[in-house]
Amino acid sequence: MRNPHEDSTQVQNQIRDGVFCSTVVQGNNVTLQLPDEITPALTGMPAPSSTFTGRETVLELLVEELRPGRRADAGPLAHVVAGLPGVGKTELVLQVARRASQQGWFPGGTLFIDLHGYDGDRHIGPSRALGSLIQALGIPDRYVPDNLQDRARLYRSVLSTYAEQGRRVLVIVDNARDDSQARPLLSGDSRVPVLVTSRHTLSGLDNARMHDLAVLEPASAVELLRRDLRQARGPQDSRVDDAPEPAASIAQLCGHLPLALRIVAALLADLPARPLSSMVQALGDTRQRLQRLSRGDLAVRTAFELSYHHLCDDQARLFRLLPINPGPDISTESAGRLADLSSDEAEDLLGALARAHLVEPHAKYGRWRLHDLLRLYADEECTLREGAQERQRAASRLLDH
Repeated sequence: MRNPHEDSTQVQNQIRDGVFCSTVVQGNNVTLQLPDEITPALTGMPAPSSTFTGRETVLELLVEELRPGRRADAGPLAHVVAGLPGVGKTELVLQVARRASQQGWFPGGTLFIDLHGYDGDRHIGPSRALGSLIQALGIPDRYVPDNLQDRARLYRSVLSTYAEQGRRVLVIVDNARDDSQARPLLSGDSRVPVLVTSRHTLSGLDNARMHDLAVLEPASAVELLRRDLRQARGPQDSRVDDAPEPAASIAQLCGHLPLALRIVAALLADLPARPLSSMVQALGDTRQRLQRLSRGDLAVRTAFELSYHHLCDDQARLFRLLPINPGPDISTESAGRLADLSSDEAEDLLGALARAHLVEPHAKYGRWRLHDLLRLYADEECTLREGAQERQRAASRLLDH
């Protein structure tokens, strides 16, 4: 109620402890005050791994980008960490979030959502994702609009209000499949950074910076194996220290891929007496390697399948045929001959496969390579789906070229 002795231009209404969507009257200034207590969902990101290793350069870069005031002018509003399946994208952003939170930069908490972009059964669309995020921010369900655009506007407004009140929030959008799934979840506010992970290079997001994550360096791969074993079995498990050469061989046979290394560490932890040389022998059979790299709900082949099944037919066919090339990499022209395509057609398909991180562009433009484990997977698919005659014709076209 207005005090009759006050100037009418100073009449104010305050909305406290929630968002009220009915009409507000007799107020020149409306202040949105969010709940004092942060809902537990807002701080519910998965725990970062205690055995994380390597990645210091990109880790420090991303942490520095989250520093308050760092991006007040023209810096990116979002950072997209992309890479092949199992390379450790989610783990990296969790480590970044932990370091930044330890600095006290995000008193409002971390807002985390896994979009399951590559899993058809659990895929979460942007409208449903926004509904979950808005509720995690303390907005009752009855005030969440049905329309996607209205949800996005409310989401951005609430995040900005948190920031204005000194309760800056970090947003993590995990496992986005494409730009359209991630775009509505960006904050649009330089004070509210967003970390996105994807198997695709999401270059269509406005004001976002791309970070392509490679496999681990050989020394870091061995160290991850050592740390995971000691985490599981205690410091008395000295198998990696006692057998450095087999440990390096295991890392190489795993293609220095974190997912594969963690699976091998779990398999070794199951049998404390198993020597590393036994695992080297088991993984040495290329026909069985992907089958060996499986334990419980973790499997390298399954991780690859989720990406492969989202390829169009032409992309999948070229991917399957690439292992027929005997060399470590292949030119665009040779890939075209392999699949009986023009160079322009091959370049378009290879570019799409590179954006999906199923092939790697060589440092020299116009050449491409497959990660060792992806090569085994593609070869399996080729044997399964391409007849012997077609494989022979593809090889003949390549050799003639």
